[in-house]
Amino acid sequence: MEFIESQSQKWLTALEETIKNELFESWRDAHADEGPEYLEHRMMSYASEDEQKLYNNHYRLTMEDEYYFVAEDEHEEYIKFVNQELAKLEGREINDEVL
Repeated sequence: MEFIESQSQKWLTALEETIKNELFESWRDAHADEGPEYLEHRMMSYASEDEQKLYNNHYRLTMEDEYYFVAEDEHEEYIKFVNQELAKLEGREINDEVL
């Protein structure tokens, strides 16, 4: 890395930008094969919680939806929801005491 470190900051910044762009394009192309909805969801996984809430609201997503982002203050509620859904799939009843 001696050569790279000996170059100007402007040159290093340009090189970093080129690498970032190529890595992003490669990452995007790898995920695009799964479809645009999947790609958008993967991109949003890097967004802030507030932006993820906007995403949920934009698509009117609920906990029942595959691409729903669970906010930090929803984790307990989401765990209860998932446990209830699992109980339904297993054909058993579940009450709030078990959750």
